[in-house]
Amino acid sequence: QWLSTEGSRILFIYGENDPWTAAAFDLGGAQDSYKLLQPGGNHGSSIGGLSEADRQTALSALEAWTGVKPEPAPPAVRSLRPVEPPVRLLLRRALK
Repeated sequence: QWLSTEGSRILFIYGENDPWTAAAFDLGGAQDSYKLLQPGGNHGSSIGGLSEADRQTALSALEAWTGVKPEPAPPAVRSLRPVEPPVRLLLRRALK
């Protein structure tokens, strides 16, 4: 009730594949509030997974609300080298 009548400065981020999205909050008459959906996202959806337009909406809202300009997140780094096997596999190989 409060959200739809008095709420303001609310940012909901839901994942497209998150079952909780089926019961997503309705913003109703909430002022300066946003409900954004991460395509293909799950329960761990976040600003970083939003489409570029929605990410900009979220970041702009946060900047307006806090007065702090968000810094861009560093690009994800993927290692091209293989991941080491768990220690127990190394021990098993050593014992053979």
